[in-house]
Amino acid sequence: MKYLIIIISIFYSTIFNAQNKIIYLDDDLNEIKAKAYAKSNDNNYFLEIEDNDTLFKIKIKHFKAGKLSKTEHLNLKEELSKLSGQTISDKSKIIINYYHGKDKCNSSGNPKLAGERFISFSEKVNNKRNTVQLFMYKSSEDLLKYGQKINWVEDKNKKVSELFFPLDYPCGSAVIIYRSGRYRSFRGEYDLNRILEKI
Repeated sequence: MKYLIIIISIFYSTIFNAQNKIIYLDDDLNEIKAKAYAKSNDNNYFLEIEDNDTLFKIKIKHFKAGKLSKTEHLNLKEELSKLSGQTISDKSKIIINYYHGKDKCNSSGNPKLAGERFISFSEKVNNKRNTVQLFMYKSSEDLLKYGQKINWVEDKNKKVSELFFPLDYPCGSAVIIYRSGRYRSFRGEYDLNRILEKI
C-alpha cells in the first residue's frame, strides 16, 4: 500500500509539472534563462504570477532609473494636470505615490499610521519649490483605509502604470520625474524618506 501511494504521488507530480510551464522574465518582461533569473543583487526581488497552466517568475528591479522622451514627458504633464486640476509647469518636478490596489502586503500593518505618514510626506514635499506631488491609484479597492485627508487621483487612462509600473508591485510604488524627463522609480514597498533624499 505504501509503494502504491508513492507511485500515485509521483504520477500526479509528473502530470502537474507537465501541465505547469515555467517562464522566467526580466524586469522588462523579456524571457530569460533560469540561470540569469537566479543571479540576484540587493536591488532585485522576485514576483510569481500564475496564468492558467503557466507560472511566470519575474525578476524585478526595485529601483529603476530612465528618461522619458520629450513627447512622453509633455503628454504625461498634460494628463496629470487634467486629472489633478494642478498646474504643472516646465520647471516642475513631479512625485507620484502610486497605489496599485489591495494586496497581501498593504493589507497588513497599520493603515491609519501609513495614512499619517503619507500626509506628513506630502507636507514636506509641498514645502519644496517647483514640486508637484500626487497620490494616484489604479484600483480603489480598500483605499479609504488610509483616511479621508488624502486626495487620491485615479490613473484613468493608465498612463502612469504604462510608463513606470507595468506590474502591480506589492505595497505600492513611487516615481520622481525631474524637469529633464529623467525619472527614478521605486517599484514595490519603499521608504518615503528615501524619496525625500532624491528630490
